[in-house]
Amino acid sequence: MDECNAKPNCQSFTIYLDSFAQRSHKESVEESERILNRLLDLHVNGQLEFEPDVVCWTTVIRGYTRLAKKRRVAAEKANKLLDKMINMYDEGQITVKADNIVYQSVFNAHCNAGFMYDAERIL
Repeated sequence: MDECNAKPNCQSFTIYLDSFAQRSHKESVEESERILNRLLDLHVNGQLEFEPDVVCWTTVIRGYTRLAKKRRVAAEKANKLLDKMINMYDEGQITVKADNIVYQSVFNAHCNAGFMYDAERIL
């Protein structure tokens, strides 16, 4: 890659995250979250040339949304990612805000898990 100055960017990592999140298995979705968390750590420490965007976050959350149909705990993991996103934004660590798609994905995760009270809270 050095020969042509190709560098990973936000889009390439989103594709990489999605390759794990699309599998809808507990281990693969958790791996996509670990990768996102690593990217965030690198960004916060100034070691990454880009900031993970809302699509990166949504990709992992939607993995948990799909998984919530089989594993109810996945809805809570989606919610924790939303909370982390909000907290990091509020603390000035990231500039990416949760958008309607992020909220809808977490809402759907709670619906898929049958947690209607939590889904209503997201509304």
